[in-house]
Amino acid sequence: MLLLGRLIRGIWMVLAHGLGGAARHVGGGAMAIEAAQRRDGAGLGAIAAALVVALGAWADAAGPLGHGLTTALRTLIGSGVMLLPLVLVAAAWRLLRRPAPDAPRGRAVIGWLAVTLGVLGILDLAHGDPTGSAARRGAGGVVGVLAGSPLGAAVTAYLAVPILGLVALFGVLVVTNTPLHAIPERLRGAGSATDEPQPIDGMLPTEPIERKPKRRRKNAEPTGSEDAPFSASPVLADQPAAAQPQPAESLPAPTAPSRAEQLRLGDGSYQLPDPALLRVGSAPKARSRANDIVIEALTQVFAEFEVDAKVTGFNRGPTVTRYEVELGPAVKVERIKALLRNIAYAVKSPDVRIIDVIPGKSAIGIEIPNSDRETVSLGDVLRSPVVAHDHHPLVVALGKDVEGRFIAANLAKMPHLLIAGATGSGKSTCINTLITSVMARS
Repeated sequence: MLLLGRLIRGIWMVLAHGLGGAARHVGGGAMAIEAAQRRDGAGLGAIAAALVVALGAWADAAGPLGHGLTTALRTLIGSGVMLLPLVLVAAAWRLLRRPAPDAPRGRAVIGWLAVTLGVLGILDLAHGDPTGSAARRGAGGVVGVLAGSPLGAAVTAYLAVPILGLVALFGVLVVTNTPLHAIPERLRGAGSATDEPQPIDGMLPTEPIERKPKRRRKNAEPTGSEDAPFSASPVLADQPAAAQPQPAESLPAPTAPSRAEQLRLGDGSYQLPDPALLRVGSAPKARSRANDIVIEALTQVFAEFEVDAKVTGFNRGPTVTRYEVELGPAVKVERIKALLRNIAYAVKSPDVRIIDVIPGKSAIGIEIPNSDRETVSLGDVLRSPVVAHDHHPLVVALGKDVEGRFIAANLAKMPHLLIAGATGSGKSTCINTLITSVMARS
């Protein structure tokens, strides 16, 4: 009996190892495909599923497989199966035509779940909350019963329907990443293809600046008396070169041009660009798996070198996160600084910075770059209160700091500006940001 048990166990282990190896081999081959091609495959698969569901639900002509799939979907979501092909086509279009979104996938899952529960719950209550299986297939299905029946029994159907409508609306706002207060602006942006551009919210339009003509050069003799003001004409009067005064014991001054003009800066018809041209960025992440990995690595380094310290919190920025570390009694800050290379090795990043004291807190700071960096949108910075409440025409957007706060600057207060950095660090992008900020406001 013992021998038979060992034989069965051996056969089971062989089969398990064989199936596991095959699965890892197939999974490794799938991961070798580029992300763009995987999205193409998912999009084409969504189109195929939409065809099968459409033929089965709309024409009942999808064959045995399509008929069985349609029956199962009707049992699950009821008459919502009639809209499912359109949803699949929209998902396929997004996968095939648009790049991978930066927003977390959990947001889309929550949004679509809210839309599904809201719509199917309304369908169930609109059909009188049926109890028969055949009637449920024509209403909201099993999901509709779970979403609408308990709420209808608790607050009556007259209140449950608008509540479920609000749930569905919330799902749409989450899926489209649209705050409720931004809906009018989005609608204006969608319908302003032929209208005049509107100024950015919170920013006052600035009239075109009319330049005064420059004063003539010192080596040009003004007309009239010496006390008379310079001529306001943009074209200076012709002056002969012989009339130029020659300074004593100096090189001869260069000959002034016979005519000097102040060019017109446009015709004064410039309109502020449409705010919709600057797209909305992805929602910032308060925490991610990458932050948890770094916290675990820091805790392990402190434990290995027997340092009484622990991570008590962090502030996540778009590209850098500052981790707050509290020290135990009699632990010097130099002990943490001595572990700089070990910390950099543990978190797999050479750009680690240690701050002696975080202002206002009894903790030191360790700034570590994020492995899952976020993209800061110029439109979000220009629409932020920091920029929108400052109506100076030369306020420009710079980005976000390590704590996720918007940063702007006034070019009029910095007459000298140096933009420097290594190749690929973003110098040209910074200059383009400065130019676009001025053009969007004045």
